[in-house]
Amino acid sequence: MGSRRREIDPACSWRTPAENADNAHPPSTLKIEGQSPARPATPGIPVKPAEVKGITSTMRIQPDLVITNIKIEPANPTTYDTIKFSAEVTNTGAALAPASKVAVFIGGETYPVTFNQPPIGPNATKVVVREFKMDHVGGYQVKFVADADGVVAESNEGNNIGKRTFRVIKGIPSGAVGAAGLDVSNPARDIPRMTIAFQIGEARMANYSSPGNSDFVFYLRPTKSVDTATVEESAIQVHLKYYNNGALQDEQTLSGHFGSKGPTLMRWESDQTPYGGNCTSSTTCYCEVNLTLQDNILSQDGVQLDGDGDGQPGGDYHHQFFLGMYHLLWF
Repeated sequence: MGSRRREIDPACSWRTPAENADNAHPPSTLKIEGQSPARPATPGIPVKPAEVKGITSTMRIQPDLVITNIKIEPANPTTYDTIKFSAEVTNTGAALAPASKVAVFIGGETYPVTFNQPPIGPNATKVVVREFKMDHVGGYQVKFVADADGVVAESNEGNNIGKRTFRVIKGIPSGAVGAAGLDVSNPARDIPRMTIAFQIGEARMANYSSPGNSDFVFYLRPTKSVDTATVEESAIQVHLKYYNNGALQDEQTLSGHFGSKGPTLMRWESDQTPYGGNCTSSTTCYCEVNLTLQDNILSQDGVQLDGDGDGQPGGDYHHQFFLGMYHLLWF
């Protein structure tokens, strides 16, 4: 028989076992987002999971706004200073933070002052500044809140708040220094005294309202000895506002009397009132208490009360307390 020569198809050429194994499974075809038609995946060239149709990436690049470097200027503010409060808002995340708002609470404010915050890029910082004058001696707190309107989706939502406490001491008007004569013999109390002025140097509430209490008690310590004959019951007014869930529910002027009228310490106590306990009866309510002491009170050497602290005789004295939820929040 004559042999017939067989043509060999190159596609069916002999291969080694290893070569056959490599071609047992043809290359996969992947559909890439935004690309049409499909193309074969090229060995050695990775495809990002977020770009492959049907594969969702678990990695989210987000901004992260943080309040840092809170400053108070001057460092020891007085009742005559305009105080500058500033803080840095830093984006420590890896993505751009869109425009938002920064809220600044000072002292006993129910509602903050807000500032528009422009977009902040990764690792960038913006400074927020608010100026304010505190008219009363006492301890206070300033609080800055980044993304106050909650529009920025952040990698960490728990670091948007920064706080700092400070104390305001009694100030002296610039024109009174030297002419009046300054007495700072009691620096421990941070209350400068002037020979021409008779002021309330210290005020506090003796027993803070709590469940079970039925009244309010105030202590007023003057900078000079009081002529107690001039301390009449009508010289003091105490007005209370009751809030629940941020809304005003009731307000009234408390009745009461001076429990003692010593020359160096006056004690006023209210009559029994349900607000002695209601101010702290739940985590949603608080009371704002405003005390006014009229300037018809005299010192033993006949100097009229300088209640407004301007260095000159005359002017009613005002002091404010917050009790309950709001008090616990700030102090």
